[in-house]
Amino acid sequence: MAAPALTRGAKGTVRPAGVKNYGADDSAAAALDFGGRPSTPERLRRFRVPAEPGVRVRPAGPMRDDKVDDTRFFGQVKPKDVPAAQAMDNSMTPLQEYEASKAEAVYRTAARERLGQSYSYQSRPAKTADPGFAFGKPSGRSGITTKELTCPVDHPEYEEAEKVYKKSHGAFAPGEQRTRMVDWSRARVDPSSHRFGVVARHADAGGVSKCLDPDTDALAPAAKVIPRRVAAARMFSTDQVGKPRALGLAAYKRAPPDSFGRPPASGDTWGAAECLRGDFTEEEMMPDADLGKATRPGFRNTTTDPDRVFGIPSLRTDVPPRNFSIAEPQNFGQDAPLKSLVNPSRFMTRGVDHSDFAKKREVAELRELFDSIGYSYLSAGAFAAIYQRAAERYDVTEPGSVSAEEFKRALADYLEVVEDTGEEPEWCRAGAGAAAAEAE
Repeated sequence: MAAPALTRGAKGTVRPAGVKNYGADDSAAAALDFGGRPSTPERLRRFRVPAEPGVRVRPAGPMRDDKVDDTRFFGQVKPKDVPAAQAMDNSMTPLQEYEASKAEAVYRTAARERLGQSYSYQSRPAKTADPGFAFGKPSGRSGITTKELTCPVDHPEYEEAEKVYKKSHGAFAPGEQRTRMVDWSRARVDPSSHRFGVVARHADAGGVSKCLDPDTDALAPAAKVIPRRVAAARMFSTDQVGKPRALGLAAYKRAPPDSFGRPPASGDTWGAAECLRGDFTEEEMMPDADLGKATRPGFRNTTTDPDRVFGIPSLRTDVPPRNFSIAEPQNFGQDAPLKSLVNPSRFMTRGVDHSDFAKKREVAELRELFDSIGYSYLSAGAFAAIYQRAAERYDVTEPGSVSAEEFKRALADYLEVVEDTGEEPEWCRAGAGAAAAEAE
């Protein structure tokens, strides 16, 4: 513990006033250590969206529900009574068809509207029995053929037809004045010179011209005369439409061909035209020799092997990984494929992929695996029979080997027979006997 600080006064050393607490938490390092980030409270944890790759995002509502085993199946298994194909088969025997037709013979529509035939009225006039009889009324032949009716030939429009179209569709020509066919002679009005409306009593002559030229209007406010100095200041400070701003320079009165500037000292100096066009020889303007091809020996991308591929693959499965680091940019074939990211496995959160179910496994490994999930009650003979059935009946892996998926299917066959009959299946008893004989 450090000694308390002392101050020296006129009469010797004096202890300073106040109390100081010295401890490990009062150091500079402790003052700069703000501690770890607080964790999310439990009441808000279910609203967080996980950022880990491959983690299934679950809604916040069902998070409070009781956890259910993913491998549990709901419902009640019943013995198979009638197959679905037999339940959906509605075919009838010939005797059943005869009985059905006899039962429907009492209906009138059964005789008049037979299957595959049109409705029969049973009573028709005698003239309909003639083979040449046809319904309808014949019409006289005209000079217009079916082709002309379907695709008529265009005829020039007549004056009467134009009047009809103007009246029905308003088909006036462009710029044509619309006429209503009024008889102006009865009204004693000449439409070319007559003007409708009422003339004002106190007309203001020249109203439009006064609007266009206010100087002719005596009632318009007179123009204001301002000093010339103000007009000159406004000319220098404002811009005029279509004119450059006055810069206060004297008027240049020399001829237009004259140009400003100083001529070059010699005639060999480049001007603006040479700077734009350049001065190159024909050889200098030819394309470069290495344009589009390699001219350096040993660096030409040509080969006699048609299957030769240049470069390195993006997925380096031909070399071992340099280091197992999360910052490694090179893919060595150990990352999860796109299929696992888009459609992750059901047990991806537990580190189990689809390929793990189809991997070849030994008998001891399968026994340990299925014992851990609740099937330890299976006897050695039953387990051997199920293993043999999985190896012979299913082909998820190579022939003769058994995976977890194949053993699960064979176990499902075993459990189905046990639940239906209460006894082990015949193939299980035979396999258990063979296994016991081999053990002896």
